Amino acid sequence: MRLDEAPLRDKPGDEPSDLWSGMSAAGSSDAAWRTGRAGVFSAVRLALLRASHTRWLLLVVAIGILVADVLISTVPLYNTIVPNIQLQNAMARANSLQSNMQVIMSTPTVDQALNEGISREVGRLADSYLAPFSAPHPTIYLTSGLLSLDQAGSHTFGGFNNTAQAHLQGFDFAALRPYLHIVQGIPPQTPSAAGEGQPIQVMITREMADDWHVSVGGPIMLSALTNQFFGRNPVRTVVKGTITAIFEPVNAHDPFWNGLSFNNPSALKDALSYVPPIYPILTTTDSFFSALAHNQPNDGVSMTQTWIYYANPNRITTDNMASVANGVIAFRNQVTVQIQGNLGKVGNGPTGNYNRNSVQTVGGLDQIIQSAQQQLSLILLPLYVIAAQVVGVALLFVAAMAALLIEQQSQQIVTLKSRGISGIQLLGIFTTQSAILGLLAALASPFLAVALALLVIRLFLPEPISASGSGAGPAGHSPLPA
Repeated sequence: MRLDEAPLRDKPGDEPSDLWSGMSAAGSSDAAWRTGRAGVFSAVRLALLRASHTRWLLLVVAIGILVADVLISTVPLYNTIVPNIQLQNAMARANSLQSNMQVIMSTPTVDQALNEGISREVGRLADSYLAPFSAPHPTIYLTSGLLSLDQAGSHTFGGFNNTAQAHLQGFDFAALRPYLHIVQGIPPQTPSAAGEGQPIQVMITREMADDWHVSVGGPIMLSALTNQFFGRNPVRTVVKGTITAIFEPVNAHDPFWNGLSFNNPSALKDALSYVPPIYPILTTTDSFFSALAHNQPNDGVSMTQTWIYYANPNRITTDNMASVANGVIAFRNQVTVQIQGNLGKVGNGPTGNYNRNSVQTVGGLDQIIQSAQQQLSLILLPLYVIAAQVVGVALLFVAAMAALLIEQQSQQIVTLKSRGISGIQLLGIFTTQSAILGLLAALASPFLAVALALLVIRLFLPEPISASGSGAGPAGHSPLPA
């Protein structure tokens, strides 16, 4: 058939006998194709009709495009999720002493004024450097030096194999209460008329109560030698108290305690190897100072004050971990420079103890983060290299299939050109087919990428470890302090 005979053979309403050489059902003429005035959707309709004849080859091309899109989307998503999981696991594997920041100030006497000044300075530094990634409120407590335990309930100590020692500790019981199991009684309170020589309210451990058969309501008496003498006899600091409660920790390994133990480090042994037990005796902060601070000019009892700042893992991500590490380092340096420097200028007692005040920090969150950064840098770079190679192979496959598709349709392309189709219209047909495949792949690939990334994480990464070292532990561990 000659091209000029085509209008005589095709009548209005007739269906084309050949899909690749016929006219559209809308009544378009060869003249329309030749003059470029075909309908707007003519190329789309023809592209869809032609696609039905090459659907299996197009399906292979679509799969190749989809694979490339999924891999391109999966790698960045995987690299976003995995580093944070690895960082959280690194912090969770560390114990609380490593992940939290603890400041310990030691003084040879109980000096309330010095204590309050240092507390303000530590709080100011913590607000500047630790607040962005720490729990809102730290735990603060006081611990005296070793005191002699003279009386517990009806038992009086003294003599061979009948001695015991204790640390008096001052806590804020409102913050401490959720972490204690009160076996008997009620937590101590500060007496309204507390003062020198007045009994204070205390609570003791269950272990101490069992060892010496002590019950609530019984008396406690502690003492320590001072540097003051009356005649030739040294003056003793005496602390009297009343037992108001017997307690034990809800969970002795809770990250809240940050390594603080209420267990007796000694043990009651046979007469030939007797070691005096050491018990913690808890009271309020105000009672602690009322019982011991009045002796501070005499260098009687030493004291340590501890601040625990709990790291909040939910606030630490790969985006801010560098600034977190820098904040920890800066805080540690400032505590050493400012607080330790000021303590060295403060004297206690008549002769001054300029070199006996000290402050130290405990915590290695910056080291945990730096170790995690090194591991992540080694993990992520090879992944990009491998993904780039796989994507390159997928794109090469797509290009090969596309070339095969065009070669297979070369005869149809010649036929269409012979019927007067323009180059732009021919380009529109193939562009429509490609756009449909690309659109389908673009819509499906994000969802498949998420599923693939989660599957890889589940199969090849360990389950996220509950943060037993940072205050947000597994069942049985308490949350971060409010």
